[in-house]
Amino acid sequence: MWYIVLAVAFYIFLGIYIFKLEIDPAIFTLGIIFLPLALFVLAFPVLGFTTGLGQNYSEGQRQGYITKLSHKGLVLKTWEAQMQIGTGSMAALQEPFSFSIPSGHDAQPVGELIGEKVMIHYKQWIIQPYRNGETQYQMISIEQIKGE
Repeated sequence: MWYIVLAVAFYIFLGIYIFKLEIDPAIFTLGIIFLPLALFVLAFPVLGFTTGLGQNYSEGQRQGYITKLSHKGLVLKTWEAQMQIGTGSMAALQEPFSFSIPSGHDAQPVGELIGEKVMIHYKQWIIQPYRNGETQYQMISIEQIKGE
């Protein structure tokens, strides 16, 4: 919220300065509206989708059964997996938990655990870089839960 107050104050002081220079107010108004909008429209997707946004947004772990592993993408192929969280009749009511396997990790251990009960440790991005997969969730590690 503080950045909005700062931006408004900046535009007020900029407006006072511009009017002292006797610049046409119509040009000034167009500049105030379109310049920040154009910068945001151009910069946000480029920075957000290439470098990611909010890598440390959240970390956690989930347990369930790996039900799907696929290698997806038109240009950059990434490993994507799904895990069913619930068991029994509750499993049908829940959406599967989708996560991406980073390019540095080997997907073979995940493929060997399809149908097994596992616990995954993951981190969540607000916007994940395109090279890391389709989902917000990126697997850090996976371990099989035995004896259940």
